[in-house]
Amino acid sequence: MMKMIGEFDDILLESLKIISITYIISQMDTQAQAKPETISREQREKNVANLPVDKKGRMIIRNLPFDLNESHLRKLFAPFGAIKDVRVPLNPATNQNKGFGFVEFDQKNTSAKAIKALNNSLYKGRKIFVDFSVS
Repeated sequence: MMKMIGEFDDILLESLKIISITYIISQMDTQAQAKPETISREQREKNVANLPVDKKGRMIIRNLPFDLNESHLRKLFAPFGAIKDVRVPLNPATNQNKGFGFVEFDQKNTSAKAIKALNNSLYKGRKIFVDFSVS
């Protein structure tokens, strides 16, 4: 009789392990299927207004042609205002840019105008994406 109770406990324990693992996997699937939160352009600009002053004017430009350099970005963004800084990171192995760059204006509100005008536009045959940089 004692042996049967012990076997029953073992079976019950194994069942609980299987149920626990199944639950964990189902939770992981639920989290993986969760859609990322999207915010409107207006909300993003409001959020940017609350950033520290030194971070407001910096933008990231993605999907750049790989032969592009800093002078190309200066020419592209110059019509919007005085540029404070331009950076195009290079891949040390190929000495080509990594497909993105950063531009910062002297006047912080100029960035919003440039983003509105250039985001999703074509530049040298590529659709570029311009947005506020997080750092």
